[in-house]
Amino acid sequence: SAETFLQVWTLKEAWLKATGRGIAGNLQTLEVSPGFELKGDRPEPDWQACSYRLQDALVTLVFRHTGLLRPTVTLLASPPGDFRLCPSSVSGETAALVLQRPIHSQSGGCDE
Repeated sequence: SAETFLQVWTLKEAWLKATGRGIAGNLQTLEVSPGFELKGDRPEPDWQACSYRLQDALVTLVFRHTGLLRPTVTLLASPPGDFRLCPSSVSGETAALVLQRPIHSQSGGCDE
């Protein structure tokens, strides 16, 4: 489905950004299995991924952290029409968690 494609694409794109690589020749460095089991080419055991639905957007984060962590995603209010600098304010919209998974190493070691 289009929604599944978008989830896989944003996971791969976030993985490449988090690991400092570009898309060309690197999309295979994150394997997304049915059920969204994730395997990456990095040996560190503490990679994680979270996806959130916020309005009409899918926000996907890939990061390293030991233990379970669910980052907070906050939508800020739009800037004024004249784009003057002003303090930011929270719009009040909350992000709905869509996916939270560890990213296991493809190296073949034991996954916990």
